[in-house]
Amino acid sequence: MEWKIREGVAIMSMKAIRAWRQAQVLLTAATFLVFTATTWAKAPKLRQSRWVHLNRSGKLVYKHLKRGDKIIDFSYAGYMGGGIALPQFPVKRQ
Repeated sequence: MEWKIREGVAIMSMKAIRAWRQAQVLLTAATFLVFTATTWAKAPKLRQSRWVHLNRSGKLVYKHLKRGDKIIDFSYAGYMGGGIALPQFPVKRQ
């Protein structure tokens, strides 16, 4: 790098400043790429519950105990078992 000393202060030439900035950009980009690659490579495997999981068709499957106990499926709870809009009634004023 080209350095000049003026009045006791070291000053870099514009050519040296440009080279220094390019090196900083390259180092930053390389650091980002290494960090990203190592993060993706070591991404933790998603843990799967022992009690509930998705089958191949995308539906929930619940584990049963020997006595028949299982997690209760509340997906059908609601008006007429869910999946149906609530009925609309006209508003009456009293």
